[in-house]
Amino acid sequence: MNDDDRRVREIVQQLRQPVPDINTLLCLLTAPLDSIDLLPPAFLSYNIQPLPKGSVNVHRHLALIQRAILESIYPVWQDTLSEYNALPLVEQYFCPDLFHYAGAVAFEAYGTILSSPMTALSVNLLDRLSKQYTFDRMFMMICDSSWRASCETDWEDYVQNILSVPAKVANFIGENDMPEGLRQGQYFNELSRRFEGLVWTLSGLSTSKQKSSLARITYALMKWVNHGFFPFTKPTLPSATSFWDVVLPCMQQRDAENKKYHTLWNDIVFAIPSVIAMQAVVTSLFGHLEKPDVELDASDNARAAIKQQANVLTRLLGEPARWSEDHLTTIVSIILGRDFDCVHARIFVCWFAAGDSVAALRVLVDNTLAKWTSAAHIKYSTLPQHRYVTVMLVLAASHLGSGEVAADGRFITGVGSYISHMDPSIRLCGMLAAEVIASLAGKELAFGLWDGDEPTKVWARAVRHLLIARDKDADVGILIKEEAGLSRDTPIVVNSDASDPREDPPTTTSIFVKQEEYDSDDSLTGYASPASSRSPSPTPSEIDEREKDPTLNVSKKHVVRPVYLLQLGDLLREATSLDGKDSAYEADKMEMALREGAALIRRKQNFGTELDENAVNLTHGYLNLQNRYDLDDFEGRVEASLVALVIGCPTKVAPCIAEQFFVNQYSVQQRCTMLNALVLGARELSGIIAHSQPPLFPSKLLPGPLHQKYLPATETIPHLLTEAIQNLSIEGEPSRPGPRTRLLRTPRAPKVQPVSPDTQKIPAQPKTFTSVASEYFLGPLISFFWTFLRDEQTREGRTAHLVGRQQYYSAGTGLILNPLVLSQFLRAFAMLVHLSRNALEWRAVIAPNALELALMIGMKPISRAEDEEDQSEPGEQAGRRESGMQKQARVLTAVLQLMIIVLDASIELDDGRTLALDFGPLVLGVQEWAGALFNRLDSGERASGMGGKGDLGLPQVCASVVLKIDMVASKWRRSMLSYE
Repeated sequence: MNDDDRRVREIVQQLRQPVPDINTLLCLLTAPLDSIDLLPPAFLSYNIQPLPKGSVNVHRHLALIQRAILESIYPVWQDTLSEYNALPLVEQYFCPDLFHYAGAVAFEAYGTILSSPMTALSVNLLDRLSKQYTFDRMFMMICDSSWRASCETDWEDYVQNILSVPAKVANFIGENDMPEGLRQGQYFNELSRRFEGLVWTLSGLSTSKQKSSLARITYALMKWVNHGFFPFTKPTLPSATSFWDVVLPCMQQRDAENKKYHTLWNDIVFAIPSVIAMQAVVTSLFGHLEKPDVELDASDNARAAIKQQANVLTRLLGEPARWSEDHLTTIVSIILGRDFDCVHARIFVCWFAAGDSVAALRVLVDNTLAKWTSAAHIKYSTLPQHRYVTVMLVLAASHLGSGEVAADGRFITGVGSYISHMDPSIRLCGMLAAEVIASLAGKELAFGLWDGDEPTKVWARAVRHLLIARDKDADVGILIKEEAGLSRDTPIVVNSDASDPREDPPTTTSIFVKQEEYDSDDSLTGYASPASSRSPSPTPSEIDEREKDPTLNVSKKHVVRPVYLLQLGDLLREATSLDGKDSAYEADKMEMALREGAALIRRKQNFGTELDENAVNLTHGYLNLQNRYDLDDFEGRVEASLVALVIGCPTKVAPCIAEQFFVNQYSVQQRCTMLNALVLGARELSGIIAHSQPPLFPSKLLPGPLHQKYLPATETIPHLLTEAIQNLSIEGEPSRPGPRTRLLRTPRAPKVQPVSPDTQKIPAQPKTFTSVASEYFLGPLISFFWTFLRDEQTREGRTAHLVGRQQYYSAGTGLILNPLVLSQFLRAFAMLVHLSRNALEWRAVIAPNALELALMIGMKPISRAEDEEDQSEPGEQAGRRESGMQKQARVLTAVLQLMIIVLDASIELDDGRTLALDFGPLVLGVQEWAGALFNRLDSGERASGMGGKGDLGLPQVCASVVLKIDMVASKWRRSMLSYE
């Protein structure tokens, strides 16, 4: 390995590693391009460490650089490169400017892009490559003498790559809009058009160059046959393609006297090595010939159109008299082996009858007669097939003009078989052929059955009338004159939007402007005032321009946009520091971390292990942010970043947020942001669309900025929970599963399982919420809650003997057990339980633990403050405590909503069987507590704090729980006797 090769590989290695800044990146990207003379002049100043000319081998080094750009550089530096207008530098590595030596770059780009995971950049590059480096250009570049020795293998790889482009792009884009140039039908049609242009270009080269190119051209045709480029009929769908549907109109515009062009087409078709592929190409050509409307039209125009299509076949496939025996046999087998119509029969006979030699025509007659007299054809063929072969036979025999067919014993036997046929229409086909061929041999044969209006008799008379003249003697110039006259007589439409002259002209409407009279009321007229001597205040746009003026911000530090998660973590750590050296610079850092955080985290979801390594640090960074600089939409952007972290790495971020929620250093706003991040992240992991804020009545809105500042964090989860419960009520009673069918045979697993090779990369499946809900979302929340409740009650007990402010209350303002925060926690927990209802652990783990948590919070006192706030009689306090009436109404509402979620899902999954049989005491406890609470609410008692927005519908929710738990208990009561 020489020094130049070592330097190039070092550049590749540096591109795969994190690049510190944009200047270093541009230096690494410019050096290889300058070495191969493809560096745009605008980027010459960045090439501070140039490579020697020719040190970069395109085929050996460029694919490595392209892959590093696609996988490591562009996903990270996309926005920064766009900001510096450096995206053309990246695109130059894949779709360079058109030079004679740039084809190797485009060739390597196809292989690199299609073998890498598809991205939006890949789609854009493929679209540009298909337009700039077309099929004919790449052929001339690869087949050039300056290409490397493996040009044959490179050409095969290129053909396979371009054919796979539409499928790969469609699989990546899915239901989104696909670029027009990469849609399957349009893309393949353009390939066919470029193929015809390539043939036209090669026809002007030397004969040796044409012969050396035949193998590569026929290889492309064979691949196109396998991809369906040659259908038998013209396509009707936009996504379908047809080679001849595109090529034939292009050929008509070429010079008809160019013999080299037509000869090259003959050589290409008959040089196809596979007989099956050649038959597909020729059969598709026959099916795309233009045909007159009337099959047996004997007018001069119809005969000229038949001869014109025969001339098309002659130009593409040559005269049949000059073919080899194998080629003649192949073409005749196609003519007689497919279901063509009578127009095709006229075209084929006119084509074979061209020229002075009748040897090819005699072969056609002999094979047609064998087909016409075969017993299988007479017995099983349909009427259109009989008419096609009959017209072919009589027309070909009429061109021979001798009695060879009449003297053939096969013909005489065949006529007898046709006359004895049961179908009168097929019988008349045999009689018609017998009379016509007998007349050609000078014999007299008349069946006298041709008068009448039956379709077959009308058809037979048309065939007789067609034999008066021959199609090959028609004058094609008639069609050319008619087309010229049609183009000369066609009127020119000046205004395509003009209305039909037969319609009534539109009525002209006059508009009169009434002159207003003088009005003495001048209450709305402003008074004249002297001009102010002060200068006008600057507009907001002028202020922004002044702030961005580089001449005024000389000493201002510029915050670099993060492109790696480690850089984002540094911004968060510096933004949360309290040194306060440069408040403006620190504010810019926090603004950058908030603005770029969510988008950067989402881009890193499927990008190696970078997100897994930095997820916990980023979570702590965003949770500890304080809005010290009064930034706009601070909470919303923090929440968006946390949601992106939950989605990208749920196994680490969700337990971290659950743990931090029960730490006493956060405010109510921060705790609500944590819960919102968990719920919204769980929704997105479940495949649910992003939540949109419901419209509120104007009287319930605070003034604009205050409403946006204070409401969204606490309103998200209650609205989502209400929506979920409403959906449950709309669904109604779940449908019972139908009877199971009995399998007659038990399926057995195959004894030999296919084993994929070790080198095959299995793409990582995205995590769904049901797979991580129990272990990483609900489990940590339940565990940390019980631990926190134990510690808080222990702390209360230690200060119970103290007096006044020395006593500790765990449900104080801003604390977790405060009704405001606790109700928000229960609602978020209910949403997570609802989203995880399809998890495997739901019935045995999630449902009983969630129901136990709700029952404990609703029935047991969680703080001494609940008993002290209860002002009822001492004898009445025990009953209120048992039913939970001493708790705040918003907490009771949240507890009951959680119970509804659990019970409804249990009924839907297994009619509550697992919950009732395995956790019977819990079900009976919920039934007893909910019944007692409902009785007190029904008797008119009010819970503490009842009447606010958070407890609307408390009696209704309690009644729903009573009904749901009664459904479970009543169904399984006999099996629950041991618990009573």
